[in-house]
Amino acid sequence: MTQTKKTFWGVLASGLRTMQRRFCSHTALQDELQRTEELLRTFFNSTYDGILLRWPDGTLSDANERALEMYGVTREELSHLDITDMSALPSQVAELPQIWAKVMAGEPQLFEWRTRRFHSGEEFDAEVFLRRTSIQGRPAILANMRDITERKRAEAELRRSNAALESALAELRRSNAALEATFLASPVALVTLTSEMIVTSWNRAAERLFGWKAEEVLGRPLPTVPPKEVADATRIHESIVRGERFADYEVKRQRKDGVLLELGLSIEPLRNDDGKPIGSLCAYVDYTERKILEAQLLRAQKLDSIGRLAGGIAHDFNNLLTVINGYSDMALTQPGLVESVRANLQEIRKAGAEAANLTRQLLAFSRHGALQPKIFNINEVVEEMQGMLQRVVGEDVQVSTTLADDLAHVRADPGQLQQVIMNLVVNARDAMPRGGELLIKTANLQLAEHYHGVYPDLGPGSYVMLAVSDTGIGMDEELQRHIFDPFFTTKEVGKGTGLGLSTVWGIVRQNGGQIRVYSEPGRGTTFKVYLPRVDEQAEIQQPATKPETRRGSETILLVEDQPQLRQLTSAILAQYGYSVLQAANGAEALKLCKDNPTIQLVLTDVVMPGMTGIELGHQLQQLYPEMKILYMSGYTDDVIRRQGTLAPEKAYLEKPFSAEGLNGKIREILEGSTEDLHRSHTPGD
Repeated sequence: MTQTKKTFWGVLASGLRTMQRRFCSHTALQDELQRTEELLRTFFNSTYDGILLRWPDGTLSDANERALEMYGVTREELSHLDITDMSALPSQVAELPQIWAKVMAGEPQLFEWRTRRFHSGEEFDAEVFLRRTSIQGRPAILANMRDITERKRAEAELRRSNAALESALAELRRSNAALEATFLASPVALVTLTSEMIVTSWNRAAERLFGWKAEEVLGRPLPTVPPKEVADATRIHESIVRGERFADYEVKRQRKDGVLLELGLSIEPLRNDDGKPIGSLCAYVDYTERKILEAQLLRAQKLDSIGRLAGGIAHDFNNLLTVINGYSDMALTQPGLVESVRANLQEIRKAGAEAANLTRQLLAFSRHGALQPKIFNINEVVEEMQGMLQRVVGEDVQVSTTLADDLAHVRADPGQLQQVIMNLVVNARDAMPRGGELLIKTANLQLAEHYHGVYPDLGPGSYVMLAVSDTGIGMDEELQRHIFDPFFTTKEVGKGTGLGLSTVWGIVRQNGGQIRVYSEPGRGTTFKVYLPRVDEQAEIQQPATKPETRRGSETILLVEDQPQLRQLTSAILAQYGYSVLQAANGAEALKLCKDNPTIQLVLTDVVMPGMTGIELGHQLQQLYPEMKILYMSGYTDDVIRRQGTLAPEKAYLEKPFSAEGLNGKIREILEGSTEDLHRSHTPGD
C-alpha cells in the first residue's frame, strides 16, 4: 500500500512537473508571438508605402498609419469605406473586377491609380501593387500604395524640359544648318583651322579662290602659305592662339597652280566652353584686282604728271625749233651762199628735224599731240612697212608676218600706228644682238569677262590685236614694271632716249587701245597692242601729190604771243607775197580785224595767255562768218587734249613747221581745196 501511494504521488508529481514545463513553454511562446506581432505592427505602420488589407467582398480589413495619412481618415472611418470610395475616376472603378479576379487567381498587379483624399477631395496619383494573401486562413488582397504625385510632377516637368530641350536642339540644328549654308555660300573665302593650322572647314569661295577642293585640304595642313610667308603666317597664328584678332591684314597667299594672290585676311579665334582659343576662323578677300588697279592708277598718275611736264616742254621747244628751222630754211634760200656755210646750215636743219622728231615723241607719250584718225586695216600698214622693217633690223634678224585674212578695221591714226610698229621692231632688234627671229602677227579677238578681271582697263568686247614677238634676251618682272616709263632705258648712255616704248604706250592709249607685254628672261618678248574693232568700211586714200609752190597776195592776220616766232612767221609769209598784220594776243587781233576788213585769213596760235586761240576763233566766226582760220600749236588746246582727236575738217598746223609746209596749208585753205576748213569750227568742238 505504501508502495502504491508512492507510485501515485510520484506519477502525479511527474505529471505536474510536465504540465508546469508545458505551461511555461506556452507562456514563453505567447510572449514571443506577441513580440513578433508588435514588431510586424511596427514595420506595418512605419513603412513609407500605404498598406491596405481588402477582403474579397470589397471591404477594407486593415490599413497602416501611412495609408490613413494618405487618405486623411481614421481607422474607424476606414472600416466603413469601400475601395471604390477612394477612386477619383469612374473609368477606373469599371476596371476593378477584372483586376481583383487576376489577383485572386495568383497574378500580382502593378498599376497607377488616380485616387483622392476622403474628406478634402484632393486628388493624387498613386502606384498600386496588389497581391493575394490570407488572414487566418481567409483569402485577402494586400495592397501597397505609394504616393507618386511628386514623381509625376517631376516627370511632367522633365517631359516639358525635354520638349523644350528638343525644341532648342531643333532650333540649334536649324541654326547650324543655316550657318553651314551661309558658310558654304558666302562670297568671302572662309577657312577654319585648329591650333596646329590643320584645315577643318573650307567653303566654296575658298575653292574658287585657291583652286583646291574641300576634300583635298580637310584634315591637312593649310596649303596656301608660300615659303616666303611661312614665318609671318606662323607668327599670326600664334597670336590668334593667344586670343588676339586680326582685321584686314594684307598677306600673300598662293593658289593651287602656284599663282600668288594679294589678299586681305581677317582672323577670329575659335574658343572652347572654357573660353580657351582652340583654333581660328580665317576670312580672305581677294585684293589682287584692287592691287592691279592701284598700281595702274599710280602708274597713270605718274605718267600723267610726267606727260604734262613733257607736253609743256615739247610745246615750248617746238616754238624754239620753229624759229631755228624757219631761219635755217630762209638762209638756205639766199642766193650766192658759200658752200661751207650751206653745209653748216644743212647740218643745223638736220639737227632741227631730229629735235622735232624727239618732241613729237614727247607729245605722243603725253597724248597732247593731234590725231588724224582714219578707218583702215592694220594688215595694209604692216605690208607697206615690211621691206623697210627688214632693212631696219639688218640681215641677222629674220622678219616674218602672220596676218589674219579677215582682219577687222580699226579707227586710229595710221601715221602713229606706223611709229608704234617701228618702235616695237627697233626694240625687238636691240633685244637680239646676235640675231634671231621677229614675228609680226595680227588677229581678231573677242575678250571675255574673265579677261577683264585680269586686266581691268581692257574691257570685254571685240578687238584687233597687233603682236610683235622676238626671240631675244627677254625681261624679268621688275623690268616689265618699268618698261613703259618715260626716259627708262637699259641701253648704254647715249644710245637710247628712253622714249621709244613710252611713246608707244602714249600713242596706243591716245588711240583708245591698250598694250601688254609678255616676257621671261631668255625666252624672248611679245608686245600685244589691242585696238577696238570698228565695223565701218575703210576710207579710200587718195595718192598724195606734192603741191607746186604757190605764192599769194592775200592779207593775213598773224596772232602769236612769242615775239621771235611771230617775227619769223611774218617773214616767211612776206617771202611768199602775203600782206601780214601782227597781233600779240586775242584782244589786239579783234581790234585789227575790226579796223582791217581786207583780212582773209587769221593764223593764230592755240595756247596764249589771256584769250586762247580757240576763244578768239569763236568770236571771229560769230563776227565774220566768212573769215578763214588756221590754228597752230606745239600741242592742241585743253579741249583737244580731253577729247584726244582733231577732226580732218579742222584746219590745224603742228609746230615746228617748214616755210613750204606753212604756205601749202594756207594755199589749201584760201583756195578751198578742203571745203569746210573755214567753217565756224574750232578744234575740239
